[in-house]
Amino acid sequence: MKLITSPKQLIENIRRYAAGELAELMAYSRAWYALRSEEGWLLAPSKFIGYEGMDAETYRRERSTRLNGRATEKVLEQWSDL
Repeated sequence: MKLITSPKQLIENIRRYAAGELAELMAYSRAWYALRSEEGWLLAPSKFIGYEGMDAETYRRERSTRLNGRATEKVLEQWSDL
């Protein structure tokens, strides 16, 4: 899994998460990011949005083995506003 490399990818992933049905899988997510959009605030966990082209199927398949929230946090912090 490749980490994202641009804010554009970040925004695409947040929108993809918001449109999906993954809430039941995210009970233990520690780090969340928010995007203010025309539709309102969109929230998504770093472990989902930090990887290129992430989708629900890939997340379900890889969540236990290949996804690393610490790695995504290092990438996402450069575009984060606290």
